[in-house]
Amino acid sequence: MGVGQCLLFGVTVVVRRKFSASRFWDDCVKHHCTVIQYIGEICRYLLAQPLRSSEAHHRVRVAIGNGLRPSAWEEFVQRFRILRIGEFYGATECNCSLLNIDGKVGACGFNSRILPSFYPIRLVRVQEGNRELLRDPQGLCIPCMPASGGPSGCAVSLGPERELSEPSTRLLTG
Repeated sequence: MGVGQCLLFGVTVVVRRKFSASRFWDDCVKHHCTVIQYIGEICRYLLAQPLRSSEAHHRVRVAIGNGLRPSAWEEFVQRFRILRIGEFYGATECNCSLLNIDGKVGACGFNSRILPSFYPIRLVRVQEGNRELLRDPQGLCIPCMPASGGPSGCAVSLGPERELSEPSTRLLTG
C-alpha cells in the first residue's frame, strides 16, 4: 500500500533492511520522515522501547497501517505526538478499503462512496456475543448505519453477483 503509492506519485521512501524498534525514531529524524507505515505489532514494539530523545525531534505527522490495537492507540499518539492515525481493516482477508482516519479508537472506519460500484462490500450488524449475522424479517442482513458505533458491526465481502442473503458471504473482522 505505502510503497506502491509513493512510487506512483514520486514520493521518497525509506526502507530499512530489517526493522529495528530501537533505531526507528532515529531513522525518522535522520531521513526527515513525515509519514510512517506500520503493520501488526510494530506500534506496540515502539511503545515497549525506553524513552529516546529522537521521539521528541521527529517530523512524523501521520501513521498509516493496520493492526494498531485499541489498547495501545492513545498511548502511541500521545507519546510520539502523531497528529493522525489512518487504520485500515480487512488486510488479511483482502484489501477491502475500510479506513479509519477520524481518530476514533477502535472504529472500523468507512468505505468510499465510489468503491461499491466495482468492489461491493457492506458493513452489517452482528450479535455482540457470538458474532452471528443479524437479519431482518425477510432473512437479509441488516446494514450498519453511519455512526451506529459499538462492537456489533463487521464487514461482509460480496462479489458483484452476490446478495446479502447468500450463506457464502465472508465475514471480515478488523
